Amino acid sequence: MKRMANLARYVALCKTLRAVVFFHPARPFEEGVIEWLARRHRRKDLGIPSPLYSISPRFQREPFVELTFPDRGIRDFFRQFCRDIPSFFVEGVVLASCYASPLVVVGSGLDEIIERVAVVKVRTKEGFGEEEFGRLLRVAGHSMVDLIEAGSEALGVVSKFVAGKAATEDLEGLLYRREQRALNDLERRFSRLKDDPQGELRLCYLDPVRMAVPLLLSADKEELSRMSLSPLIGLGMGIVCALLLKSPPKGG
Repeated sequence: MKRMANLARYVALCKTLRAVVFFHPARPFEEGVIEWLARRHRRKDLGIPSPLYSISPRFQREPFVELTFPDRGIRDFFRQFCRDIPSFFVEGVVLASCYASPLVVVGSGLDEIIERVAVVKVRTKEGFGEEEFGRLLRVAGHSMVDLIEAGSEALGVVSKFVAGKAATEDLEGLLYRREQRALNDLERRFSRLKDDPQGELRLCYLDPVRMAVPLLLSADKEELSRMSLSPLIGLGMGIVCALLLKSPPKGG
């Protein structure tokens, strides 16, 4: 009964969620950005990953909602194979994939991790304006609907690798195709956002599968063969489009 209730809540949130809001739990979060997001999205839900939800009483009120994994197998897989990346970061990215919602990274505490794991990055010298950010977030939402489909192929290849029926080259080919898919999405949807190598990181694509592959490749093959992968793990294997917001947008 509880599992059915959780799945029903998950399905409902997939329809009402505007974005997953994310920040470093050990750094002071940008209250101005949080309040701006709340004002801007009064009629849409903003998801907060469970590890961050209790940090501030503000998150107990609308439009914020706590996000949990729709299936424990998703959480367990990424915890096992992303141990070299902070767990709160992994959870935020994977939840964004599960709920097919763009990630809004608040503040600057996560720059170093994002620089290390992002597969596609866009930098600009100018920050976002209020209307521009709203438009980009809507576009990112459309991207996520398409990019979640990448999870099906990923689950198939990873399942074969775990079963000993796929090689390292198959995983590498999967990662290449996913990176190309992210690049194509960027060119198709964000062509007006021009990259400036001297600017600050404003938009990126994150690949949960790429984050898991190094430990997956180094895992004991006999141990892998005993694993049973939930088919729902594919929900967490989409490609995630993220916007970085260090201060309230201009005009906000």
